[in-house]
Amino acid sequence: MSKAAANPLLPALMALSLLAGCATTPDPLRDAVVEPVTVDGVRAAPERYAGLRVRWGGSIVAVRNLADTTVVEVLSRPLKSSAAPKPDAFGTGRFRARVRGFLDPSDYAVDRWFSVVGGVRGAESGRGGGQACRWPGVEVERRRGWRGGAGCEGAPRAGGGEG
Repeated sequence: MSKAAANPLLPALMALSLLAGCATTPDPLRDAVVEPVTVDGVRAAPERYAGLRVRWGGSIVAVRNLADTTVVEVLSRPLKSSAAPKPDAFGTGRFRARVRGFLDPSDYAVDRWFSVVGGVRGAESGRGGGQACRWPGVEVERRRGWRGGAGCEGAPRAGGGEG
């Protein structure tokens, strides 16, 4: 009698062990505990959401390096389960992400995808399309740059890293 016939659970246990080997490593951006708050919601009442932890992303509009931080202006887009921006989704408003340290504008170029986890800082004044605007701000805890922009698979970008 074969071992498989002697123990009918053996094939099932072997299949489960193979599946467990395929499990993905937890991603600190995707798996972060955040509040389900939208950019529009924060823009409407920034003081209500100050300090809440959010996961937002979209297309980079501008990058500005300051003395000890980098401000990344992002056109928000809905995110996939991987935390990458959805390639065919329309923008849902802008936000500003403040990252400690220097980000090279060549790595974080206009139209590249960018996702963050961080605390809401309220709203910041700015100009968009020639109009005065107030955009939600995020103090970035974790970040990821993604390859390309619209039409890209959304794989993590080399050098994207965490903040």
